[in-house]
Amino acid sequence: MRVRYPVVISAAVAVALAAVTVSAAPAWAATGTVLYNFAGGSDGESPQGPVVFDSAGNLYGTTTFGGSGDGTAYKLTSSGSGWTKTTIHTFQPSNGRLPQGPLTLDSAGNLYGTTYQGGASGIGAVFRLSPGAGGTWTQSVLFSFPGGNGGQLPTGGVTLDASGNIYGTTGGGGVWGQGIAYKLSPNGGGGWTQTVLHHFGSGTDGRHPGGRGALVFDQSGNLYGATVDGGSANAGTVFRLSPSGSTWTETVLHHFAGGTDGANPLGSVLLDASGNIYGTTSEGGTSSNGTVYKLTGSGSTWTKSVIFNFPGGASGHSPFAGVIADPAGDLYGTTVGGVFGAGGVVYKLAPSGASWTQSVLYTFSGAGTGSYGGLVRDSGGNLYGTNASGGPSSAGQVFKVTP
Repeated sequence: MRVRYPVVISAAVAVALAAVTVSAAPAWAATGTVLYNFAGGSDGESPQGPVVFDSAGNLYGTTTFGGSGDGTAYKLTSSGSGWTKTTIHTFQPSNGRLPQGPLTLDSAGNLYGTTYQGGASGIGAVFRLSPGAGGTWTQSVLFSFPGGNGGQLPTGGVTLDASGNIYGTTGGGGVWGQGIAYKLSPNGGGGWTQTVLHHFGSGTDGRHPGGRGALVFDQSGNLYGATVDGGSANAGTVFRLSPSGSTWTETVLHHFAGGTDGANPLGSVLLDASGNIYGTTSEGGTSSNGTVYKLTGSGSTWTKSVIFNFPGGASGHSPFAGVIADPAGDLYGTTVGGVFGAGGVVYKLAPSGASWTQSVLYTFSGAGTGSYGGLVRDSGGNLYGTNASGGPSSAGQVFKVTP
């Protein structure tokens, strides 16, 4: 197996992987553009999460390392022919360190996320970055995970509801020590109160929820996600959390069986307008290189199909992130690995009857330069993301691909 929780990629590993690259410059296709090359050190290093847009077209993200050594948050602003990068926060152990998952933007322009370590107990925190006058940003630690039943070591992002409550997962802690799903609610005194929605790990329940993704709401207020491990075959699960008054009930929608069924999902799931669920497994499939799957519900029964098996080589392997969709129903995603001498790929899956056809849109140059965080799409159909160790300083990049 290639993947096991936790999935922090250290700066030393990223540099070592980048050292075996074939070319110092990315092998961009005609439709690819590097928006920013991180320089390492105080500039930030190893962006492992995706980017997010605000309403003005600015991009935001985090680097897991760099700054003072504990990671940074950054903003990219388009300035005609190029992009200008600003570091908006440098993480310190006291306010959280090693951010990995996606950022979430609210309607007021605040950014929310998690750190894998740091905070009051040193085992992770939920933070908010708030914009101020003159381009300043203020970071607030909303919640420091206490360990034990309150959870620890979050690797994914958070999700907001219409009332401003925050939902997320931790990979560790809980009654069974295998992670929790939680809700944070403002308590009126400037603080936040945690409610544990589910303790993972009992029996054949999933273990280590969240991976690098975030929980997803449906229109009825249910939350969906995946666990990296656990389930009946210890290969991960897809689950739903359903509210009923003040309690939440977990239902496992699919137990991954490993082998050709896929194993170890790490990214967010995607819900379409019909309620179908799409996602990826980082391992398994016919070539043991990962899969893209679909879950279709009918009453209480869910049917799972593998819509693409990654063959490895130039078509990519090990998708850590989930997929996104365009209005036509095409799916897009990234992989960490690819052909020897090159990194992962940006891919498109287009439905054709009962089958799906993969197109490789872009190949990262150099082993170890794949994307852990996945993609976002603008209204023009352009795709944006990060790779963890590409660029002249082997410290990572933000890229754009036009299909």
